[in-house]
Amino acid sequence: MPLKKTTTNFNSWDNLGVCYRRTGQIDKAIQSYVTSIKINPYNIVPYTNLGLIHIDLKDYEHAELFYRVAVEVDKDHPEGYYGLGLVYQNMGLYDDAIKNYLIAAELYSKNNSPFLADAYAALGFNYSNQTPPNNSLAVKYYQKAKNLGHPLSPEVESFLKQASER
Repeated sequence: MPLKKTTTNFNSWDNLGVCYRRTGQIDKAIQSYVTSIKINPYNIVPYTNLGLIHIDLKDYEHAELFYRVAVEVDKDHPEGYYGLGLVYQNMGLYDDAIKNYLIAAELYSKNNSPFLADAYAALGFNYSNQTPPNNSLAVKYYQKAKNLGHPLSPEVESFLKQASER
């Protein structure tokens, strides 16, 4: 039996959008998120998922827009800031990425979120890619991520080992 798309439950539209996105049906995913927004414009989920879609499309201008709306809708939710960090990281704007990842990390910490480790790893990456690199802060955040159980690449493990030998 085909899915009947008449629900006014915005969470259902968000979940449908996720399914479409994961199966590569991007146009249908976008439409699902737009429908969710029409039902409940105060739900940040479709905005952050639209941000992810635009990051995948390397359309950073639109990704940034969706994440900014998510922050505007709920400035106490970390996902909008994390998404902005990801946008700026992809654009090579590491200082801007760090500012947003720091806010996300603070909010994840307040919520005891397991995503705190991801924010710490992202901070490590961005500090190590600044010009000039801030290796001491990169080590600090990579180590925090590792202590929370975040898997680190062999390159990052080597970076941490070399830093500890200095």
